[in-house]
Amino acid sequence: MEDVITVLNGIYSEYAGRLFSYGMQLCPDKRLVEDALQETFLDLGRHARAFSQARDKRGYLFASFRYKLLRMKKEHPEYSSIDGPDGLDLPQEGTIEETFIGEEQRRLHESRLQEMYSELTPRHREVLFLRFSERMSFKEIADYLSIEPQSAQNLFGRALARLRKIYLEETTEKYHL
Repeated sequence: MEDVITVLNGIYSEYAGRLFSYGMQLCPDKRLVEDALQETFLDLGRHARAFSQARDKRGYLFASFRYKLLRMKKEHPEYSSIDGPDGLDLPQEGTIEETFIGEEQRRLHESRLQEMYSELTPRHREVLFLRFSERMSFKEIADYLSIEPQSAQNLFGRALARLRKIYLEETTEKYHL
């Protein structure tokens, strides 16, 4: 039993933050995401044998968490998808004035990107998150979402095309082109 706890602690240390970030993409309620995360690891402890036999442990873990979170979210329909991911706070170099200007520009770009991101379907947001944040291959995304690899590539391509279209529409309106 101690071996299982040790292994679970290691898995939790490695994946809890990533799963939490992914969960916040699917549901804006921090408590619900935390509860689903806890339930996922409790189930993992109960079904340690199945996990140990899984070929793709990361995929198994993400799929289990996704299933648990979506099931819990369905039981609580008042929760909905979030508008977009948290931004990165990247350091700026230069004078204080340049820093303030750069920070303001970064905030504006981040805000607009989040608005554009929120206009995507939940499935498009999910595939972008898995590809960029989790650095999953199209094969891994396909296995995870139970679709063909080509379908994962197509979904990813449509998500990027939609972002481009939103950007171009806004640019055209803004500059009256």
